[in-house]
Amino acid sequence: MNLRDAFPARTIDTSSHDIVGDFFVPMLQNATRYDRGVGYFSSGWLRANAQGMVDFAANEGRVRWITRPNLFGILTW
Repeated sequence: MNLRDAFPARTIDTSSHDIVGDFFVPMLQNATRYDRGVGYFSSGWLRANAQGMVDFAANEGRVRWITRPNLFGILTW
């Protein structure tokens, strides 16, 4: 399954789409690789997308996240 098959909309309007249920979970369920760069990342994202991440791991998916050094609010520099 490719991105257009899983989510045919070209844009995501969070007032009319559930970004987790409509986008992230289906994408993760069908992915084997996930690259993401963000300025802020928290464990809340993992909690909200847990089902997609479980399926992603079952597919032997590989993830690369680039985040700021204060990951999850635990590490401080």
